[in-house]
Parts: sequence; structure tokens; C-alpha cells
Amino acid sequence: MFEKIFIIIGVVVFVVIMMVIIGGIMVKSQLEKSVEELFSLSQDISGRVYSHEQIEGLPEPVQRYFRYSLQENQPYISYVRLKHGGNFRLKPDQKWMSIRGEEYFTAQKIGFVWFGKLPLFSVIDRYIDGRGSLVAKLLSLIKVADANGEKIDQGELLRWLGEAPWYPTALLPSEKLTWESVDNNSAKVILSNQGLSVQGIFYFNKEGQITKFTSKRYKKRHSRKLDRLL
Repeated sequence: MFEKIFIIIGVVVFVVIMMVIIGGIMVKSQLEKSVEELFSLSQDISGRVYSHEQIEGLPEPVQRYFRYSLQENQPYISYVRLKHGGNFRLKPDQKWMSIRGEEYFTAQKIGFVWFGKLPLFSVIDRYIDGRGSLVAKLLSLIKVADANGEKIDQGELLRWLGEAPWYPTALLPSEKLTWESVDNNSAKVILSNQGLSVQGIFYFNKEGQITKFTSKRYKKRHSRKLDRLL
């Protein structure tokens, strides 16, 4: 009797382990394909260099930010890859869950791919060629969320904008990005890409560091505090 129970338990454990292994392989393959697609669409712009003359006429706190974060003749940032850890929850009344992630950004052609790993779940969030999507899987194998469409496109473009302090040359004024004055410690940024436009407010301290970013998403107000991002 006990022997049969142990066998059953062993089989179940084996199946679960195999599911996790297979799911991990599949998610890794999907991530690699997404990153390859992302980078293939964008160009190296490191040949361009920043000059303080570019920020003349911008709102004073924005000029303060660029003087703090960029040096004269600094090359433009083309690509970014970063890793992070932290805690995550969907709602204020839920428990915090540990999370590990890695993210890839392109600046010349706006886009990113983010892979997040939580207990039991994996998520790939992306914005490529003007289209956003979010796919979450249980054990990296069973799909539990698959979001796309115009609202997701808008949300993902807004995410790229909110994370742009990691690659500050992307926040310089261009045909896609403009700044408008609000007050001495904040400014509005407007970003347009492939027929879609988003905007938000960046807040700056006296040194020129960004302290917070707020925006409206799906008619809801979102706020993100930034800790000494350059």
C-alpha cells in the first residue's frame, strides 16, 4: 500500500519537474526570439554625440537633468540590458512576492522586452515595432494571461517612456519627443510613436535627479517614484 503511494507521489513529482524544465526551455526560446527581433529592428546610434546646445530652450528642470546626467560629447545610447530583483504584488491587499527580471531596450526604434520570474509564474512583456503584448505562464508552461491590443500598445509605450532614465539620451528632444514647462521642479514629456501618443510628468530635485514620474493610463493615474536614476 505505502509502496504504491510512494510510486504515485514519485510520478507526480517527476511530471511536475519535467513540466518546469520543458516550460523553462520554451520560455527561454521565446525570450531569445523576442530579443533578436527587437535588436534587428533598431540601429546603432552611438555615432551621434550629445551637446549642451541641444537643451537650450528646454524647461529649466529638464536642462538641469541633462546637465546632471549627460556629459558634453557623450555618445548616444543605442541598446540597454539590465537585470533586477525586488518584490511585486498586483493589489495593495495582496502579499509581496519576490521577483527577478531582465530587460532589453532599444532607443533608435522604440522598443523593449522584459522577462520576469516569480514563484510559479513567468512573464514576458514586450513592445516591438509599435505593438505591445504581455504573456504570463504558470510553471512557464500553462498560459494564464495573454494581453494585446491598443490599450496594451499604449501601456507598453508608456512603460518605455517611464524607464527612459536608464538611457537618458532617448529623452533628448526629437521628432518623437517634446518637453513642456510645468514649474521649476517638473515638466511634461510627450512621446509619439507609430500613430500613438503618450505623456507624463517628470519631477526633478535641485541637483537635477529625477524623483518621480506620473502619467495617466487607461484613464487611471499611475505614479512611479525613481531613486536617483541618471
